[in-house]
Amino acid sequence: MGCWWWLLETRERFSRRVARVGRRVSRGFSSVQDGLEGIESVATRVIRRPFRFLSGRSSSGSTSAIGSLGEATSRFLGAPFRYAARGKRLFRTVDSLEKVLDLVFLPVTSVAGFAYAWVTTRRVREVLLALPVLVLILPFAYVALSASLRGRGPIASRYQEALQVARKEGRLQDAELLRAKLAQLGVDNSRTEYLEALKIVDKGDYSTGFSLMQQLAPAEAPGFAEAHYWIAFNLVRNDQSTDEQFGPTSIEERSRLAEKHLDQLRAYGVESPVVKLLHAVVLARTGRLKEAAEMLEPISDSVFAAAAMRVRLLVSLERPVEAAKQAESVNRLYLQLDVPASTLTADEHRSRVLAATLLGDELLKEQALLAWRRVDPTNVEPAVLLLRHTESLITETFTKDEFSPDALVTRLCRAEELGSPRPWLALQLRDLIELRGHSESYRFAWLGLLGSPDASDEFIELAGTTAALRGQVDQARKAFSRLTDDGQADPLVWNNYAWALMQPPQPNLLEALQAIEGALKQEPESAIYRETRGQINVLLQRWPDAIEDLEFAVQEFPENKVVHKGLGLAYDATGKKELAATHWEQSGEPRPQNPIANP
Repeated sequence: MGCWWWLLETRERFSRRVARVGRRVSRGFSSVQDGLEGIESVATRVIRRPFRFLSGRSSSGSTSAIGSLGEATSRFLGAPFRYAARGKRLFRTVDSLEKVLDLVFLPVTSVAGFAYAWVTTRRVREVLLALPVLVLILPFAYVALSASLRGRGPIASRYQEALQVARKEGRLQDAELLRAKLAQLGVDNSRTEYLEALKIVDKGDYSTGFSLMQQLAPAEAPGFAEAHYWIAFNLVRNDQSTDEQFGPTSIEERSRLAEKHLDQLRAYGVESPVVKLLHAVVLARTGRLKEAAEMLEPISDSVFAAAAMRVRLLVSLERPVEAAKQAESVNRLYLQLDVPASTLTADEHRSRVLAATLLGDELLKEQALLAWRRVDPTNVEPAVLLLRHTESLITETFTKDEFSPDALVTRLCRAEELGSPRPWLALQLRDLIELRGHSESYRFAWLGLLGSPDASDEFIELAGTTAALRGQVDQARKAFSRLTDDGQADPLVWNNYAWALMQPPQPNLLEALQAIEGALKQEPESAIYRETRGQINVLLQRWPDAIEDLEFAVQEFPENKVVHKGLGLAYDATGKKELAATHWEQSGEPRPQNPIANP
């Protein structure tokens, strides 16, 4: 206990010495102050005397000025002595040093005195028995002292690190305990936990991530605002999911749960457009269309998504006047905000189509459908709607004399691409061919179709065949020529091209024979193509070759009267009258007097 006794003695001796020094310094400064005050008084009298003498010899106006000047001068020159005299006050604090030291040493000396008194009044054995208790108390004392000096920051940081480790290892109960400890320390760890939950979801652990979000933002009480929105958004976005990782599987239950979280956001005063829009989606999916439309109304003239949704709601509510007005906002905002079509949802694309329909703008509707199909080519809905609309525009075009040829060609090619029936396309091509002579628009449209890179080979083949059937042989040849220019065409195209080349009034038989050879190279045993070559040989009067091909064809088509007529002509030319008579009879045509002259 000598240490404690020495501490007490040191405190007493130091206090006494400081007090003596303070008293001496105070007395010394008091003497100095008295001397400085005397010097100031003498200096003031000496300086004022000349000015008084001058003021006595001056006029009344000057006297006042000189007196004032003298007073100011004496004050100025006496100021250093005056302030030096007042400096004594700065040193009076030394007198209080003893009291300050008493306050500083009081806790230490009190504890030391208590310890000294306690130890001196007890036996050595009792003191030794108390040592284990002191050893146990020391860690707690250290923690308390450390916390008071460094604050709670280091402890909170360790808890946060332990919380992250527990989450990664899947120890959710330990994580919850650590989270409670952080709350006791007054540390709001919500933001950190929210970011951690997002990382867990990004890694594919949806169940754990969703559970963490629910802890941050319970449905029945206000929690972390961003977690409330995340839960509501994902419940609505994944409403078609059957996985329980995002809560209930029923759309109704998911919508009700999402609405609870949105209500908590409203309790916080969150009224942003995205929250209103999400709330309107929930209302609409639970059948409250009118409430959803009312919620969207304040933002439907400034937010495209809100305008797009509201126009659909108004149509469902059978409010056409408001719907038409809202349709104008949809188109205006889409152009004004320069909304990329790739960012729109399917419902928003439907809204654009619906808005154009309400406004009666067929071209705008076509553009909306094209944009929808472009960004979602695998979706059947925009393809079907676009096909119907395209066919309608084509039909309307054929009622006019003047129109854009390029637009008609584009729509015809699009209709063929989208799967318009071949008979319907053939009728449109027939009208286009027949109206070529009535309007420049139709003529340029036909030529544009034959040269269009968007027209498929099948469509050009149909155009050529349609032209040939309508007696427009020259136009049929143009169509088939496009398909055979590179020498790589289907056998049927080569056959049709050969058939068009052998037709009057200006048949080109040698070129026709060359064309049909292109088909037979690919299918040498085809009865159709052999029959075509046989007919060309009849016109060329190459009777043996004609007989060979036509006899091959008649085996496949025994009822074909055209084949029998060709054989009758060939056998008559080779002098085989009986065979000729048989085939003429089966052809159903009268046998000519000079069949060779009239093949």
